[in-house]
Amino acid sequence: EARQSGTAKKYARVLQKWMKFNEEGYMGQPYDPMVFTIAKWWLFAGWMMNPAENNYKDPNVVRSAINRYMEDNGRERPVLGFSVAQVIKVFKMKMEDAKRERGEEVGLNRVPCPEAALLRVFELGEVVEGLQLRQVACQLLQLLGWFRAATVAGMQAGDVWFDANGNLNIWARHVKMRPELKEQPALLTIPPGTGYRHVRCRAFRILQRAFDRVPGWPTYLSSQVPPGRDDGAAAARIMTADLRELVSSVLQLPDGASVSSHSWREMAAVSGARAGHCMYRMSNRGLWRRIETMLQSYIRPFEHFPYSAVLAELYDDLSASAPMPLRVD
Repeated sequence: EARQSGTAKKYARVLQKWMKFNEEGYMGQPYDPMVFTIAKWWLFAGWMMNPAENNYKDPNVVRSAINRYMEDNGRERPVLGFSVAQVIKVFKMKMEDAKRERGEEVGLNRVPCPEAALLRVFELGEVVEGLQLRQVACQLLQLLGWFRAATVAGMQAGDVWFDANGNLNIWARHVKMRPELKEQPALLTIPPGTGYRHVRCRAFRILQRAFDRVPGWPTYLSSQVPPGRDDGAAAARIMTADLRELVSSVLQLPDGASVSSHSWREMAAVSGARAGHCMYRMSNRGLWRRIETMLQSYIRPFEHFPYSAVLAELYDDLSASAPMPLRVD
């Protein structure tokens, strides 16, 4: 049976970790990637503890990729059994310990922000002043641009502005897996809604209010932390703490569920999918290299997310029929 192309590509990318580990080998001597032992699996798990190599991914995915690789080359699937599972268990415990040391939460299932969180941010943005207005504006910037917290932490003075046509323009300089944007930033141009009561117009009015009352708000986060600190985790901690303080009064989440700053990005992608917006435009907004990444990591895990007319309207500039914004310098 032919393997789905998306799955094949995913395993090919993951298998590169196993191949790189074998290529590095020991004291200049490479390992044979076709040879698997439990001792070698332990060594590989230790190698994966380096965040630069594993990006905190589940070694179960690598296990499956190695098994398929062996099978495709006429071997039995060797990465099986109790001992293999024990290595994975110890690996996960070590990674959780590392997260605790960095002050990150362990054992909670992150979910997309619900519509109620957005509406609460709107309510606050229309009345708060000072620090809270800066925090609200940065949360809106993140959810409108589908940004990670680290991208917001990379904002410089002048990177966010409204043009004469009412479009919101944003330079994105620090984007995960897109190092070229540090030298050639991506420009996002988001048009206003079609009328005063449009959801996106409401968001834009709050940002305009922030420019009037706290003009330097786009650098609220970057003035506290550089985007690359702790691989972006430091920026995420600040934005997550702000988000929870702002919306905790309206959140009703199931046991074991939580929201973080990244929940805005997940909310944007899955709500856009539920609304039937254009996947190509959505992927461009999120600055993903591949649409498959958005589908596999941001939409399929949250297919239970309910349709929201509010969120559909917020992102309706990404529908296939929406005109492209005309930017004015």
